[in-house]
Amino acid sequence: MSKQQQLSPSELLEAEKNSYRLFGFTATEFNNRITSRMIDKWATIYDSHIASTLVDPAAPPKNVKKFSRIILDSLFQRGRFQTIFNGWKDYIATKVFFIPSNVTLPKDEIYYDAEEQNDQQKLDDEQNALEERIRQLRAQIEIVENERENTKVAIQAIREYKSTKAMEC
Repeated sequence: MSKQQQLSPSELLEAEKNSYRLFGFTATEFNNRITSRMIDKWATIYDSHIASTLVDPAAPPKNVKKFSRIILDSLFQRGRFQTIFNGWKDYIATKVFFIPSNVTLPKDEIYYDAEEQNDQQKLDDEQNALEERIRQLRAQIEIVENERENTKVAIQAIREYKSTKAMEC
């Protein structure tokens, strides 16, 4: 790969948003799917062709699994493949799924048309609807957080009850 365009975190976030709006997925999601498939294939190849020559057939299955995990981790987490995957991710984000800021995406055409037609009311209504949806979601989050806190208190009470019962016996 030649010298690639490096995106700042904010540019990468904007590129991810644009690719999601146009393609329905981000460059990171695409890269993660490809990476996962590659790792799965390597694991299959390792199990069927490589492990049989490296591992003693008389070894306990637990040890074989641990050894295999160490080998695959060294390849994919700390090895050169991680460097390749990171380079691949950067390339995908900057070249394949990159959408210049001057491109109007299909989902943005209503805003473009509204700007041309001075249809500010339609945009204001949409913004108000989105703000209301955000308020509703925040209220739901608050309810869930309160339920989580109540659950924590209940779990703590049950643990204390069990510990006092255990001490009585």
